[in-house]
Amino acid sequence: MHDDKRYRVVYVLPVEAKDGSRYGNGLREIKNHKLHNKFDAIFVAPTFSDLPWYADHASRKEIRQESYLVKVAIPFVEQTYPTLSKSAGRLLLGFSKSGWGAWSLLLRNPKMFSRAAAWDAPMMMTQ
Repeated sequence: MHDDKRYRVVYVLPVEAKDGSRYGNGLREIKNHKLHNKFDAIFVAPTFSDLPWYADHASRKEIRQESYLVKVAIPFVEQTYPTLSKSAGRLLLGFSKSGWGAWSLLLRNPKMFSRAAAWDAPMMMTQ
């Protein structure tokens, strides 16, 4: 990284709670493919305490996953690293359930994030 440069941040959303890796490890794949160098970006993988649905729980007020990401994790990253701290600098990436999470976070927070990418996400399922 260059001292004066600001980087986009790709938030690699997990499919599982905590540090589960049954379906793979997003950051390991980023590193294996050297995507941080190819795309000149910072990749961050937040974790969640409960099954990730990327929203604040409707009835269990102690589970505030969206608030945690938007109000705690992202500000921490932006205070700690040389990021492009505006919508254009915040990107979401998800696979399967986290693909749904990426799009739902983008749609609920259009001023916070600029783009979302998802693959194998259940967005077109009818059941």
